[in-house]
This record gives sequence, C-alpha cells and structure tokens, in this order.
Amino acid sequence: MKFFYSRVSTADQNEARQIEQAKQGDYDKVYLDKASGANMERVELSIMLNQLREGDSVTVLSIDRLGRNTRDILTIVDRITEQKASLVCLSPHFTSADHYGEFFLSMLACFAQLERKQILERQMQGIQIAKQAGKYKGRKPKTINNFEAVYKQWCDDKITSEQAAKLLEISRSTFYRRVKAYEESKTVDFGCEAVNKN
Repeated sequence: MKFFYSRVSTADQNEARQIEQAKQGDYDKVYLDKASGANMERVELSIMLNQLREGDSVTVLSIDRLGRNTRDILTIVDRITEQKASLVCLSPHFTSADHYGEFFLSMLACFAQLERKQILERQMQGIQIAKQAGKYKGRKPKTINNFEAVYKQWCDDKITSEQAAKLLEISRSTFYRRVKAYEESKTVDFGCEAVNKN
C-alpha cells in the first residue's frame, strides 16, 4: 500500500499544500497530524506505522514533516524500514530504497550524532559553571525502601543479587554500590562479603 503522511504544527496552520500534493498521487491512505514535530506521540503517525507491511511506502512532502530534529526523524525512518517498507520524500526528492536516499539518511545520522555531542557538551559546560558557582548539587540518590530487610535476606543466601535488585527496583550494579556504601557505614561485621556472592 502507498501511504501519504502530512503534519502541521498547530491547528491554525494550513495543511492545504500537503493535502493537494497527496491528491496528485495515487495513495491508498492519507494521514494528517496537527501536532508539533517534537511530539513523538502523534495519533495518525502511530496508526500509520502500525499498519505498515513489507513492500508498503510512506510519502512525505518534505523530511521535516516527520519530525523537528534529526534524531526523531531517524527514529521514524528506522521504524518504517524495520517493517520492510520504504520512505519517499518529495522535496528534496529521494527514497530510502535508492543509493541517494541511503546517502541522505546517513548524512542525517551524522548530524544527529553531532547534535547529541553538542547537547552533551553544553550540559557539561553548564555543570562546570554551576560547580564553580557552588550551585551544582548533582543528581539526588534514589530512595530505596526496605533496603536493610532485602540486604539481610541476600546476606543469608535466601535470595540472589538479581532477586534483591528486582525487589528494590534497581539494577544489580546499583544494588552492589548500595551494599558497599551500607557496609562501609556500619561498624558491625555482618560477615557478608559482596564480592563472593552472586
């Protein structure tokens, strides 16, 4: 099947140009979302993606109709290709099924990686500035309920570390870090060596 997807950012924007383009093609279904490109929870987009089957195609007027940033666009493109369907963009014209399309999408992936690095760099710069100003507190440690009770069960070999982590709703590595911090804070020897336990 041939699908056409269109999106406008707000209810006030006119989707006529995209719909007119859709009418010029022989499409089986046309989907229209009135939502920001930053919103990945778009109703019509979700319906369309869930209906995709091998050999189907999704056409958009321009690549920015899929999303506002390159990472979101690539996430949607990946979803389309995972279904063994293809993406067709009318402006600039390319399809994910040809070499030019593959090149264009690989360039988008490079830009997405660059965007991510720039975001992380800005975050680190902000943290450094906050630290110098004495305002950076760091992330608050997660509150873990019933740690001592679960810890004692683990020490008594009644549960494994994996079971303990599940009971506390944390990862095993976090569980071991909390065990170490807990044991270091106590003066009593519990006789429970974390390194020798699973």
